[in-house]
Amino acid sequence: MALIKSVLRTKLKNALLNQIEGDPTSKQKDSANDLAKDLSDAIDSYIKTATVASTGVNSGGPVVSTSTSIS
Repeated sequence: MALIKSVLRTKLKNALLNQIEGDPTSKQKDSANDLAKDLSDAIDSYIKTATVASTGVNSGGPVVSTSTSIS
């Protein structure tokens, strides 16, 4: 599954706004949007720089792996 940063940002923003009782103010919406942007940037960077270690066989096709770890 691909990580689409704009979708992640929208989902984070919606999750933040769902924690507000009643209608959020303009300032709350702006704050939620800013925090969602910062979080999605951080998560995107973290995921894309992860190192995946695997032992397995690759004969030019898909990798057959016996174990994986992400650090």
